[in-house]
Amino acid sequence: MQDKVYTYIANQGKPCSTEEIFTHLFNTKSKNTLIPAERILESLLKNDNRFEKLETGFWKILKTLDGKENLVRFSDRTYVVLDFETTGSAPPKDRITEIGAVKIVNGKFVDTFESLINPEKKIPYNVQRIVGITNEMVKDSPKIEDVLPNFLEWIGEDSVLVAHNSDFDLMFLDFEVENLTGEVLANDSICTLRIARKLLRGLKQKGLLAISEHFGIKLKHHRALEDATATAKILLRFFEMLPNANIYDFHSLVNFQKPAVRKLNPEKLHYNRTMVRFFPEVPGVYFFKDKNDKTIYIGKAKNLKHRVNSYFYQNQGHSEKVKSLVQNTYRIEYEILGSELEALLLESELIKKNQPLYNYQIKNYTNLPFLKIDLDNDFPRILITQKISPDKGMYFGPFRQLRNLERILDEIHRSFLVRQCEEDLNPKEDFEACFFFHLKQCEAPCNLSVSKERYNETLVELIDFLKSKTKQPIEKLIEVRDNAAKKLDFEYAQKTQNRIESLELINKSRHLLSRELIENNFLIILPSVNPREIKIFVVLSGKLKNIFSFFQKKSKITLIENFLDKEFYNREAGIRIPFDKDELDKVRILSHWLNVSSNKGSLIDLNKVRRTKLREKLKSKIADALLVKDLE
Repeated sequence: MQDKVYTYIANQGKPCSTEEIFTHLFNTKSKNTLIPAERILESLLKNDNRFEKLETGFWKILKTLDGKENLVRFSDRTYVVLDFETTGSAPPKDRITEIGAVKIVNGKFVDTFESLINPEKKIPYNVQRIVGITNEMVKDSPKIEDVLPNFLEWIGEDSVLVAHNSDFDLMFLDFEVENLTGEVLANDSICTLRIARKLLRGLKQKGLLAISEHFGIKLKHHRALEDATATAKILLRFFEMLPNANIYDFHSLVNFQKPAVRKLNPEKLHYNRTMVRFFPEVPGVYFFKDKNDKTIYIGKAKNLKHRVNSYFYQNQGHSEKVKSLVQNTYRIEYEILGSELEALLLESELIKKNQPLYNYQIKNYTNLPFLKIDLDNDFPRILITQKISPDKGMYFGPFRQLRNLERILDEIHRSFLVRQCEEDLNPKEDFEACFFFHLKQCEAPCNLSVSKERYNETLVELIDFLKSKTKQPIEKLIEVRDNAAKKLDFEYAQKTQNRIESLELINKSRHLLSRELIENNFLIILPSVNPREIKIFVVLSGKLKNIFSFFQKKSKITLIENFLDKEFYNREAGIRIPFDKDELDKVRILSHWLNVSSNKGSLIDLNKVRRTKLREKLKSKIADALLVKDLE
């Protein structure tokens, strides 16, 4: 019974009163019992060192079920209180112009961090007027990629990030960190605005200035370090107030600051949501069914229990369509699968087959962008697209960051002068070229200023650059930059350096796959439902061609060798087969999964494995995945 109390308090995320614990344990109010609830709980918990009774009469947990220390006092954590000044409201169109941060250890200020940032764009006049940071002030300041590594090292991995309206500041920080490293910060975070909404309910305005005035904190508003310092002082005042709200440890503080989340009204539900507690915590596909047992929604999950359970809570993240889906659900089924990729592929296949009503009302994924060379046109152009089509186009990517891709495309147009207009061309000598020609960003094939042969030569140079077969465009710009520097024209040298960095983003944005989608040839080795089995997904020319299952000590390497001999190693070279319409979903899923999944399993890049080394490579990878010493 003590374990049941422990689990209940842990799930609540804060100390609990005697009455609510008693009601949970015995499903009745304490007034209905002859023995007072306090005496019952005292006798039950007083000798269990996992629990502590507070002066308020509430009970908190101190240790986990295995006896390890569990909860840390919020005052024992290190906090980094930060504030960013920016050019606007959201990245990527807006950038950081100033960082200010304060570090708190054991309730005391121990260090600060401050830096202006060159946002690489003009600061709007109204922002300059409000914040006081001008274009002149930041023009010689370091860029974010030069400051961010030092700032992240200063923050540290274990510090708690704090901001007033943290969604705003962490949105910018996460964007820049992911843009630079390909990852996001794993630090805990809290928001003083959310805490203020709980602790200062009587205060009408809860902005930083209003709370500072409420506590008598002087604030020179709208510079980063001043705002961060004021926020840090407010945080310390909140620390003094939190025990009155029965908040003593960090875990409770994190839960306390969260927006209120309430379960959907059971009276409006037809499905018994308590059944979800029996769902497995594994990857799979789930099916919502209506009163006629018809499937109305199909979804995939890394964790079936957590994903399905999330539907039965409502907060700002639930749309009316999602609420309607839940209220029209009478039964939920699921199919367990071995990996998230397998779930993604099956989900796509079943949605196309069944066409459930709510799958076409609820958007549940975002397409990553590609660079596309449109080979269907006599004078191909290069563009950004989020859609793969069954055409002759060459697709490069996908890319994680649209902002980086826009910079890359802009520099490609300046360096290679391929056309940007969208119209089908009918070149004539008397045709008037558009403004891109006058900006020297196009050679104007529209009026025959460049021949088709020369245009195609330029296109080959561009393709070679995208495939990393040449660095000539970057080398040319480096020469231009160095010559400008020798002539002391540092402004032009800096502009040229910016262009170089734009082109270098191709390599920085590169993942383990080839840049052109149709050249991706690899094996993905992932778990299966059976712990003694693995699945090998064979991807050739960017398409899913086969899936092999391998069992411990019964795996026949010859099967996959024969398939690859026929479909890859012995196929005729140089033939480009466009994506078939029916393949597009799987092509998109594979390319996106490899860019965003944190668990890619074990991969074999077939472009880098000679046929004579294939068996050795396969045996090693499969044996590792199956945790066996050797294979037949």
